[in-house]
Amino acid sequence: MSNYLNCQKASASLEMNKKSNSYKVKIAKDKCKSCNLCIIHCPTKHLKFSSKLNKRGVVFAITDSKTKCIGCGFCFFMCPDGCIEVFEIKNI
Repeated sequence: MSNYLNCQKASASLEMNKKSNSYKVKIAKDKCKSCNLCIIHCPTKHLKFSSKLNKRGVVFAITDSKTKCIGCGFCFFMCPDGCIEVFEIKNI
């Protein structure tokens, strides 16, 4: 792994501690082609593959409830098919 990615992961981790808002990832499961790009690039490992198949007959990305989304948007930008949206949930 390059130093650049290590720095980005460390930076994202620090940002997670600063922000009081939370984030939600929405994935269009039937559009997912199981390319794995979102999972590879998520700094908090918030995404994983489902054990089920979608309409395309492939496993699809889902969120992992054991980890927290930090709203970095890496998954959104890496998805070649536009399957992913990241929403900010404002804590009031």
